[in-house]
Amino acid sequence: MDFADPNIAKLFPVPANERLTVNVTEGLIGGYIRIWDNVGRIRKEGLLKDFDTEFDISDLPSGIYFLWVYADSQSKIIPFNVVKD
Repeated sequence: MDFADPNIAKLFPVPANERLTVNVTEGLIGGYIRIWDNVGRIRKEGLLKDFDTEFDISDLPSGIYFLWVYADSQSKIIPFNVVKD
């Protein structure tokens, strides 16, 4: 796994509410994401279709989550918060 580049993936907005955008470098396009909650349950999975891919997280309750982006030899785990009004 390639951990050398900390900028291979970024999330916004953080904290998130209804939608989460994942911004990735070219090497991750076509890769995948998984979102885990704080007890290790997989809550979402998806495909990275472009440099910026938006995911609907409106069904996730407030809490701490972990997003894993991965493709070929590149991988990154990013913690983020969901805050509902």
